[in-house]
Amino acid sequence: MAPKPHIQDGVKRLLRDIGPMTVAELARELGSHTETVRVSVNSCRKAKEKEVYILRFEYGTSKTHAPAVFAYGDKPDAKRLTESKRKHLAYERTKFKRALMRSGLNSNPFNVLIKQVAK
Repeated sequence: MAPKPHIQDGVKRLLRDIGPMTVAELARELGSHTETVRVSVNSCRKAKEKEVYILRFEYGTSKTHAPAVFAYGDKPDAKRLTESKRKHLAYERTKFKRALMRSGLNSNPFNVLIKQVAK
């Protein structure tokens, strides 16, 4: 099924005017269904003159997948991280959080400020 031209125009306008967005954000702004927006974005990416590209993937927002962040332009798409690289980044985040908890600072910025002022 071909996407509606006004949805494609809305996608391109939002990406050009507001900046990079995920499909879910685009659907919320356009008041349309996510699958309709996804089809429109893919057709913009597959056109002869590519107008939308994948800027990056948002890792860490979901355990099952990393949503793509789309931007307006004709640049090459970003590559997905390999499974081992994603696991390594998750390990580094966990290691950092545990080190913060052991130091007593936690990740709360107000606790950090209170400890700095109290010294």
